[in-house]
Amino acid sequence: VHFSAYGTGNIPLIINTGKVANTALEIKGLGVFGFAMSNLEFKLNSNIKNPLGTRAVFIAMGGNNPINTLFNNISIKEMNQGIIGSTKDAQGLFIFNSHFYDSAITQIYTSNSYKDVAIVNNNLDYSANHLIYSNISHGLVYNNNLSRPAFGRTAYRLSGGTFDNPNNYVWISDNKISGWIDPRTSAEFGRAFSDGKRYNFDLVELAPNIAKDKAMHDIVFTRNSVIDAEILLRIGVGENINVEKNTFQSADSSRSPRILLNKNFSKRPLKNMSINNNKFI
Repeated sequence: VHFSAYGTGNIPLIINTGKVANTALEIKGLGVFGFAMSNLEFKLNSNIKNPLGTRAVFIAMGGNNPINTLFNNISIKEMNQGIIGSTKDAQGLFIFNSHFYDSAITQIYTSNSYKDVAIVNNNLDYSANHLIYSNISHGLVYNNNLSRPAFGRTAYRLSGGTFDNPNNYVWISDNKISGWIDPRTSAEFGRAFSDGKRYNFDLVELAPNIAKDKAMHDIVFTRNSVIDAEILLRIGVGENINVEKNTFQSADSSRSPRILLNKNFSKRPLKNMSINNNKFI
């Protein structure tokens, strides 16, 4: 199934005009094969006020066993959340050349060591929560521009899996990842860990966010530009982690470590860590 536009001219703009925001697209069932969407633009914040909120989720992928889901040249603006891959035994999620702007929560989310994921050539900007919160087995996160997550949330996180289904073999490279002094989250959404005077507390994490014992191994983080945060990169629970040829730069003047190893949720030592040939500014 392929939803798309063709021909010349501007791509279609699909606008949420409903009185109750919910979900624009929802995929359930057992085994959705070969769903694709391309060359479409969505604005998901309705102008009609209601007590349940005006923003819709772009797509919620539930159920089990989806195979080969593709989004190419999709623009999603003013969403509650963007792409939610909250499913089991999933394989093949490809997000290319797309633009995510202004979310109340996470813009791309995957769970349960989603297998064979490629997030390539995308722009993700301006979230009151995370930008990408991922749980991946065999993946490529390449040449994306990630900017302005909420204070206290990450621009990118790889969160770790169970020991029988770990996060592994993930290549994260050539991304530009930038934080900011967030004036928005508290003012617009009433939740924040800061008063809008600090850079992001934590910008990139290869680490879990719960106290359960998690596993990840064979992760490469290379040739990325990580800019403007207190902690630029945090790593925990991993084995065989390579961090090389990145640029870490911040205007923050706090005494926070720029790379923090073995965060407080980690229950095991790190093993086989390599941090080589990086530039700190």
